[in-house]
Amino acid sequence: MKAKIILNTYFTISVFCHNLVEPFDLNDTTNPDNRIFGIDHIEELNNNILEFYSKRNKCQSFNFFSNLRSYIFELYLYIQLIEDGDEKITHKAFMMKTTGGPEFFKIATERQNFPREMGWDKSETELYTNLIIDVEQAWNSLSRMLDVLC
Repeated sequence: MKAKIILNTYFTISVFCHNLVEPFDLNDTTNPDNRIFGIDHIEELNNNILEFYSKRNKCQSFNFFSNLRSYIFELYLYIQLIEDGDEKITHKAFMMKTTGGPEFFKIATERQNFPREMGWDKSETELYTNLIIDVEQAWNSLSRMLDVLC
């Protein structure tokens, strides 16, 4: 179970980070791998991690589990911000603020204009690039935490 969680988390988050520049179509029913890339999979991983760590010594694993769960959820919110565009950014920023992520709230509220078409101007491209860097930093933090378990 532990190895499966680690491998699935590595694979899922790395695929998300890799595909942010060239988004994939979650509605493409011809692609059987969409079940791996979907948000439901992130939520499933989150539930698996909760179940796994709740069975361990809570004093030893609580902080690790809390941080891991937090990083996965923050990545989920970043992905949603990118997919939703700026119509829903205020709601997502509110979610980030209420889940105790002031840095992510700051980022979300500062970046109101996500590029929608390939003809992005310089400022939109810069915002999107910065968002990708933020996701990669979250991934690197998650990766370091997972290395502790390997």
